[in-house]
Order: sequence, then structure tokens, then C-alpha cells
Amino acid sequence: MILGAYSSPQAKKGSLEKKAEDKLYDLRSFLKEKGFSQTNLVKDWMDEEGIPKELYDIHFKEKSFFYIKNWADILVFIFFENCTNFSVIREWSYLIDSVPSKISQSVILRHENVNLGCLIRGDIRDNRVFEAKFSNDPSDLHACAFSGCISVLYRLLRKR
Repeated sequence: MILGAYSSPQAKKGSLEKKAEDKLYDLRSFLKEKGFSQTNLVKDWMDEEGIPKELYDIHFKEKSFFYIKNWADILVFIFFENCTNFSVIREWSYLIDSVPSKISQSVILRHENVNLGCLIRGDIRDNRVFEAKFSNDPSDLHACAFSGCISVLYRLLRKR
């Protein structure tokens, strides 16, 4: 499952937010082509019908947490440059606090200009999470994600 910065409904085509979201969809397609056929974004699952706008944030948080806990085998957290990464940080925090059994199944990818801060870096090092930096070249993000997924897949197979 890919977790990254989605654009807000108000984001304009061509905005940094929209470009980041497009990169998430491109990465999903790339990983599916490479054999990770169950790769999804949280947005890929249908939303419940009839949710009032004022409750949408709560719904999205619960939906994200549900799929982290109950569905994902490999979790790819992506931190883009010049994007609001607050949701990705919150999803990472949820994983650390509520689903520690899946920490070793995580991949952290961050743009080379993004500083994650010492607490997240501490989580990464303490739990030996696969981490990689990527540049502005889309193929670099794809290569980092593929390497991270293969690394986690190898760990999962060794556990059996």
C-alpha cells in the first residue's frame, strides 16, 4: 500500500500537490507492472456513501488506519518535497503506536531535500526500516520503491 501526500479537492491541475498525487498513481502502476499486483493507494478503495463533508476527514483517517492494520502487507510511506506530508506522518505514527508488528514491513522513501526530523529517523533506525532518498527523476522514485518492496518481501519470506 502506498501512503503519500494527496492533493486537496481545491488543488489546481499542475500544482505541486496534484503533481505529487500523480506520482503516487504512476508509482502504483509501475509496482503493479513489476508484479506487486495488489498495490493500492488508500484512495483506491471506495468511500462510504452519504458522509457529510464535515465528517470526511474523520472518515479518511479511519479508512487509512483500517487498511494499514487489516490489509497491507508492504507499506510504502512517501515524503515529497514542497508538499504537506502531515497525513503521511500521522499514518506512520499510527503504525508505530498501534500496529508495531508491521513496522518491519515498511518502506520509507523521501525526497532528497526532505528532512524527516529526529523522532521519525529514530523510529527508522530503531526498527531497521528500509529507507531511501529519491531525486526529482520519476525513475529514481520507482527504483527506490521497487528495491524497498523487494527488501520487505525478502524479510517476509524469511519469517516463514
